[in-house]
Amino acid sequence: MRGITEKAVNDIYQHIMNTPERDFTIKISGLEIYNENVRDLLNSESGRNLKLLDDPEKGTVVEKLVEETASNDQHLRHLISICEAQRQVGETALNDSSSRSHQIIRLTIESTLRENSDCVRSFVASLNFVDLAGSERASQTNADGARLREGCHINLSLMTLTTVIRKLSVGKRSGHIPYRDSKLTRILQHSLGGNARTAIICTLSPALSHFEQSRNTLFFATRAKEVTNNAQVNMVVSNKQLVKHLQKEVARLEAELRTPDPSREKDLKIQQMEIEIEELKRQRDLAQSQVDELRRKLQEDQQILNPIESPSPSVKKCLSYSDVLSPKLDGKDLGCHDKTRKTMLLRQSMRQSSTAPFALMHEIRKLEHLQEQLGEEANRALEVLQKEVACHRLGNQNAAETIAKLQAEIREMRSVRSDPKEVEVGAAIAPNKSVSANLKEEITRLHSQGSTIADLEEQLENVQKS
Repeated sequence: MRGITEKAVNDIYQHIMNTPERDFTIKISGLEIYNENVRDLLNSESGRNLKLLDDPEKGTVVEKLVEETASNDQHLRHLISICEAQRQVGETALNDSSSRSHQIIRLTIESTLRENSDCVRSFVASLNFVDLAGSERASQTNADGARLREGCHINLSLMTLTTVIRKLSVGKRSGHIPYRDSKLTRILQHSLGGNARTAIICTLSPALSHFEQSRNTLFFATRAKEVTNNAQVNMVVSNKQLVKHLQKEVARLEAELRTPDPSREKDLKIQQMEIEIEELKRQRDLAQSQVDELRRKLQEDQQILNPIESPSPSVKKCLSYSDVLSPKLDGKDLGCHDKTRKTMLLRQSMRQSSTAPFALMHEIRKLEHLQEQLGEEANRALEVLQKEVACHRLGNQNAAETIAKLQAEIREMRSVRSDPKEVEVGAAIAPNKSVSANLKEEITRLHSQGSTIADLEEQLENVQKS
């Protein structure tokens, strides 16, 4: 046991020297289990049995167990030697200084980064050195009294340890594991099947007389090799460090909220570009379909225009429209008649020509343009006719008012009684005759105007129908 602890102390302090960025704290405690009683090896004066308590974080802990802090490697070695010196030993028939108890020396090592570091994590690990008492047979040790009682407790705890190792080696099929059947297995519960890395050293005797014990020891070692533990790093953060760390984390998250994440911006840009690509693909497909449709229509137009020998329906419509307008326009529309004659000449030339489709299309465009001009001329002519009709209607209304006025005067004159005096009658007859003549001339003129208005209205209706 002394050689293992010496090597461990050397390795621990060598690692501390190789890690200057961290501060290390080493604490040591020692206990022994003697006759199923737990005694403190660093406080042997108390001499009382210590109780085992269950802690939700640390597991099984020993109540009021003294824990010393080692200042350096020499101090640590001195404390280990004290623990070994306080252990219970006794003389038997097989050994002059036989260990009568199970000894456990625990080193708790905590490391933290220095103050100038941004990290607040602390690591904690425990190193247990367990020296078990050897199994004994009363027939070989010739023990009696206290030695026999000590041997019974030793064998009982070793048997419980063997049962625990056997069940752990089976795995989940083992069912309940009896850690609480002995204080040794209860204290070593995390070391055997929890968060730990465990190494077991078994000792054998070459003597034939110890053959059965050596065989049982080999069976125990074989079972122990099949136990699988899940070791994890123990990280501890103090309240002060935790508050500082959380404040930094809050500040970092607030900064991220204020400033957009570059990766998020990239994701948004990628999504936007994907949407634009899809839109461009859709526009490309639409344009391709439009191009195909235009090509199909062009082929149909070429098939229609190639064998053409007569003008298109639009040209015929234009020509027929000009034929309808031509007899209805008077001498004021000479320009329109000239354009109509041009249209006729173009129609005859198109009937006789067998030019290419492109030339025919050009002529058709000319005819359509001419048709638009003729329509504008016809609209202007209709406006002129409408104005003339409105003027004639206004004159007819004035004439009707004059006729009504004259008829009223005639009625007044007829109602006047003739005078018995001949001179007065003769003088009145002369002006009456002149008035009647004037009235007849006015009535004749008005009748001629009425016929002119009727002719104009008839022409207007014909033009509107065409």
